[in-house]
Amino acid sequence: MKTKIFKFKNIKTTPDKLRLSVNLVRNKNLANAYDILSLIKNRSANLLVINLKASENSIKDWQVDKDNILIQEIAVDEGLKMKRSLPRSRGRMSPFKRRMSRLTIKLSTNKSGDK
Repeated sequence: MKTKIFKFKNIKTTPDKLRLSVNLVRNKNLANAYDILSLIKNRSANLLVINLKASENSIKDWQVDKDNILIQEIAVDEGLKMKRSLPRSRGRMSPFKRRMSRLTIKLSTNKSGDK
């Protein structure tokens, strides 16, 4: 069984929004994960598909079918927080933080899928 860990930083969505999509595909194979995420009309689901395809592309040398690649672990952590501000009345400013996410994906092959 082969495993590989992928880390994506500075994903421009909040961790809470990304976790909603991540919880649906945990411990699924890649083919099922793509099917589930295609039904969700959500920006975070689209970002997750992009990152899953990038990680799938880097393990092409394994020569394994999508049905045999398992998302063993997937985690979302807080990334950078950019401090920004909005102008308000009477010359005041209202601060807020733009939050970003870090995504960690651990892919592995099933025992039956090894070639």
